[in-house]
Amino acid sequence: MSSLTLVTGATGFVGGCVVDALLARGQRVRVLARDPARVPMRWAGRVDVVSQDLARASSLAGACLDVETVLHLAGYAHAEDEGSERSSDLHQAITVEGTRRLIAAAAEHRVTQMVFLSSVKAMGECTAGVSDERTQPAPSTAYGQAKLQAELLVLGAGRPAGVVVRSPLVYGPHAKGNLQRMIEAIGARRFPPVPHVPNRRSMIDVRDLAGALLLVSRVPAAKGRVLIATDGESYSTRRLYEAICVALKRPAGRLSVPISLLRAGGKIGDAVTRLTGKRQPLSTERLAKLFGDADYSNHALVALGFRPAFRFETALPDMIAAASPSEGA
Repeated sequence: MSSLTLVTGATGFVGGCVVDALLARGQRVRVLARDPARVPMRWAGRVDVVSQDLARASSLAGACLDVETVLHLAGYAHAEDEGSERSSDLHQAITVEGTRRLIAAAAEHRVTQMVFLSSVKAMGECTAGVSDERTQPAPSTAYGQAKLQAELLVLGAGRPAGVVVRSPLVYGPHAKGNLQRMIEAIGARRFPPVPHVPNRRSMIDVRDLAGALLLVSRVPAAKGRVLIATDGESYSTRRLYEAICVALKRPAGRLSVPISLLRAGGKIGDAVTRLTGKRQPLSTERLAKLFGDADYSNHALVALGFRPAFRFETALPDMIAAASPSEGA
């Protein structure tokens, strides 16, 4: 009989892919779900569901009974309220204290190992050059700070043995967020041509990230380490824009708004936000996310046998096909 794996955050974008991958390998799976109604019907009769909330002080011991490996993917990740007191409290309650409670429950039932899905945000924001696992962490957001605190808990537990996988932006079928909105806007001809800015950003397909998480759970050399998972590519925003245009059969405009003008508009947006208290569509922060650098090396994970199968261009057809007709496909 195969060993039992507990997956937290199983109903999320990455978690769903991880559970599917485990089931495809014939693994026994238990999922920790705050709302069991969100567990997909395709898993009915194939996974054991435990209704628990990481943010609550109740015992998680039952979730870890007979478990060999915990894949800990849950955490608070809402960006809309980043910077608010409520956001900071939730990051601490779910990502940090929830991880602490899960480690205690895992230790009580002698769970062998815990793989924690973290983020490159634990290292800080946009970087100059290529960062790797040796880069000194300097998180600047409550999200990144909470991820780093949770990393230290996982690695310092001793039992279960901990592994941390840091992920950059994740793409793939059914992805949400800025990339999906960019695809929709280009499909609806509402996205202006992107300037040729030579920025470099790392990303990874959700299927490759799921594969990386399963890989480190099987490779003894991964224990006690922090590893960065990327698809090995460095993307400029212009490259993403042109790839989406090609996939959607939309012309990529030759003319574009100069980056200097966009930055000036971002400063105006910052000023309006300060005056009105309402976030503007154009801001210095959003421009930094769109045109800044966030480049990371996956060499340490590759040395353990990781071989990403996708890059953004090859994943785009699946992403577009997974979207509804109203989403610009």
